[in-house]
Amino acid sequence: MLDLMIFDQIQAKLDLDAQEQEAIKDVTKELDRFIRTVRSTLNIVYTAPKEEIQNIIARANENMKQVKTQLAKLSELVPENKFYKYQHVWNSSTQQICSIIALMIFLSENRLATIQDIPNFTDMPFLLDQDISGESKDPKTPASAFHFTLDDYLHGLINLSNEIPRLAITSVIQHQDYNRPSELGQFLSELNTGFQLLNLKNDSLRRRFDSLKYDIKKVEEIIYDLAIRGLSK
Repeated sequence: MLDLMIFDQIQAKLDLDAQEQEAIKDVTKELDRFIRTVRSTLNIVYTAPKEEIQNIIARANENMKQVKTQLAKLSELVPENKFYKYQHVWNSSTQQICSIIALMIFLSENRLATIQDIPNFTDMPFLLDQDISGESKDPKTPASAFHFTLDDYLHGLINLSNEIPRLAITSVIQHQDYNRPSELGQFLSELNTGFQLLNLKNDSLRRRFDSLKYDIKKVEEIIYDLAIRGLSK
């Protein structure tokens, strides 16, 4: 005879999973709210005078403390060995955080954010080294622990590239810096070259990578317009 108790046990497990996921979603929603606060602060750079940019970045960096606090809550909430089960809930959030970090570093230091910059800004580990089974090679950061991933970082860099055309327009209209678009175009070209060296297996990343060439085209059009008007060197 069929033992229906099996289904009671399954339902209890499903209920527990649903409770866990709802709790994680609630914390992630709050995390997204703080991410939007940082993003709205950074958006001011597109209309601010050049001398105000560092102050804006400082304010955004101050707002990042709330993001770090929420990440810590999320990390504590994710059950051991269930990181990849629930990763889809916060995927977009961690990608946005990497994007924000990349933009702040580019604006303040004029360089590409490195993998090490992510844990420096978030106090969360970045798991890079894994063996073929997906297990972490770092004993301090097991693969089941909450962490930032390589996909988060790469999505963040592509998000940064999408911001570059706006920065090029700002440099011309707001700052009358007619040589900056050429520098931004060079940065995008080098970033594009770097991505071309990768054999991307992730379908989402491959599709997002295609947007980089359109960002390059937008900046090249700005450079061309400045050149025919004799405004750039």
